[in-house]
Amino acid sequence: FLDCFATLAMTGVRGYVYTSCVIFKKRYNKSGIENKKMEVCMAKLTHNELLSVWHYLSRARALNDILIELKAKNLMYGPLLLGYGAEIIAIAIKIALERCGIEQESYFQISHRDQSWYVAHNTAPNTMSEDDLEWLLVLNHLTKKTGPTKGREGNIHGGSLRHHIIPFGVSHMGAYVSVAVGTALGLYLTEWQKASKDARPIVVSSFGDGAFAQGCIHEAFNMAAALNAPLDQAEWREFQKFASGGVFQETNQPHGAPLMFVVNDNGYSLSANARESYGKADLSLRALGYNMIGVDVDSHNPDALVEAFEEGIHNAQRLHPTLIIVSTDRLMGHNQTESIQYMDRDRLLKGWEN
Repeated sequence: FLDCFATLAMTGVRGYVYTSCVIFKKRYNKSGIENKKMEVCMAKLTHNELLSVWHYLSRARALNDILIELKAKNLMYGPLLLGYGAEIIAIAIKIALERCGIEQESYFQISHRDQSWYVAHNTAPNTMSEDDLEWLLVLNHLTKKTGPTKGREGNIHGGSLRHHIIPFGVSHMGAYVSVAVGTALGLYLTEWQKASKDARPIVVSSFGDGAFAQGCIHEAFNMAAALNAPLDQAEWREFQKFASGGVFQETNQPHGAPLMFVVNDNGYSLSANARESYGKADLSLRALGYNMIGVDVDSHNPDALVEAFEEGIHNAQRLHPTLIIVSTDRLMGHNQTESIQYMDRDRLLKGWEN
């Protein structure tokens, strides 16, 4: 918050300001590995975008505080899983989708740390209506029959397809990544047929570094690679016997899956640290095995974060999925009441300072 406010106070710009700035990015694809510091032309956040970041961050943190208070009053029955330290991810994705003009048309497959998407994507705040996403999230935590899961659930499990939020339905964190891939295929076969090239919606799939160890995510990645692989000339001639024209002719593909995968890398899987969970491997290297582009970005640099998401959106619209690893802070235990004795003290304090 303080860093964001300081930037806001010092920045009077109202249009895009392009600056040459060195950020650490890694890109991996089938042509080889590139791992170096590179200069990129980055569109800094505008004055109004910075105001939006401040507004949504503050509101997301306030929503989490409300949920903590309700839990303390024993008005909630389930565990409380919060996104403290990762709120910026969903907010930066919203800004990037807005810049591309496809926020309302695109889908977001949420994880258990993505409460801020209910804030940033909310089109009817403070109305306590069925379109007030923050209100729906609170109702779900209170197990109300008017909530998304009709009182059958007591925490973040849920979503709203009407608002293009693919549910976080079960605690097997990666289970819905394959649903995101299927949703992307559906967009390609339907919405892409009638949308202009720059207005084609995508699907954003969100999960954590711990979930990335699950086999179901790699199955989903494999399906995405298969769906986005173009046909050779012989295969295309055979396909044209059944369908032609429109987006099929343009992309030379009978199917596709416009996707951007975002990993919330907070360094912990439940109580296991990165070494115990996945050997502290370079997660963005995994893009190489699925013909994706891999990018690392620091969540404390909102300009770089939005730029990475914008790039990922444009790649998805060209049927080239991007795997974006976002380093974040986890500022409490896996759930709100869990002990934090196993967490690295210096990292935890630095996270709160950030």
